[in-house]
Amino acid sequence: MREKIEYIGEWFLPTNRENRVSGTLAYLPLDGITLKLYGSFEDGFILPKDKDESIILGITSDSQQITLSSCLVTKRGSTKLIVGEECGKPTITYSAHFLLLGTHIYNRGDLTFNKISAEIFNLGEWLGISGFKKDFNVESYKNNECCIHYKLPEIIEFDISKEFKGRFNFSAKESNWTRHQKIVTIKQRVEFEV
Repeated sequence: MREKIEYIGEWFLPTNRENRVSGTLAYLPLDGITLKLYGSFEDGFILPKDKDESIILGITSDSQQITLSSCLVTKRGSTKLIVGEECGKPTITYSAHFLLLGTHIYNRGDLTFNKISAEIFNLGEWLGISGFKKDFNVESYKNNECCIHYKLPEIIEFDISKEFKGRFNFSAKESNWTRHQKIVTIKQRVEFEV
């Protein structure tokens, strides 16, 4: 990913879904994935322990599920104790190696995949395959007609090695149709799958 992201939400361990801690997840292209918690996963600790977590789960303020994997403690802050006064919660910051949006994975064994797919910037231009064909003839032009035909390109499959196969998948999305249509769009997309 090239753009920065930030999510505010509640975070918890797969083994204890009830103990939720508020925090902010940030991704910066040069700094990586950082989770800053306002509190600790350990109940009752004023000074949190430096405990790395293999998986941390989250629910963002807009109800998106997030899984963080290989989370290492990078910073912690304790609270200031004042006799006879309430004390605040400690802060703890994790650096995560992997970030999965839209899903909760509860154990490391489930982090194996049978396939992976990605949309790569300008992949369609690099392939040079388009399902669009403009029907341009003089008669249509004289009658103020414009006909554009679209047919979804066929999937392209190929061998990468003896164990792995690759393919280019094409998809298209068209605009909604209304009674008084003024604009039509069809957007072709291509993804690379292994």
